[in-house]
Amino acid sequence: MLLSLNTSKLFNYEFGNYMKITAIITALLALPFIIKSLKTDVPQKFGRKLSVVFAAFIIAFTISFPINFLFTFDGATHEIAIVTDKKISSGKTRDRELYVSCNGKREIYTVSNSEYENTSIGDSKRICRRKSALGLEYSTIHD
Repeated sequence: MLLSLNTSKLFNYEFGNYMKITAIITALLALPFIIKSLKTDVPQKFGRKLSVVFAAFIIAFTISFPINFLFTFDGATHEIAIVTDKKISSGKTRDRELYVSCNGKREIYTVSNSEYENTSIGDSKRICRRKSALGLEYSTIHD
């Protein structure tokens, strides 16, 4: 789960869309249990049902990004962006962030230490955008 959360910073995808895809995968994973639960004569405790759905959610959350990455068949589109600001976050992870202006929108990208050091305000960077067949859009920044 932590790897999936860290990936959101590297690939700059929208977390709301990620959670929608996770909810759909959770429903697909929990569906066999729900069907079996409805067909049994012995009633099951609410706690058991909840724990199975929660386990399905954890699995779905963990596999959502790899599945989206595998189902990305479209070619990447590239846009030119101008670096408007640089910042090192003050949290425990000390993320290096580049603020860029692309098509009139301000976007934030988490980058590696070497890319952060080699970038100056006013430099132009390429934004690589991709979209998976499941609908998740993600992007990366590079020279």
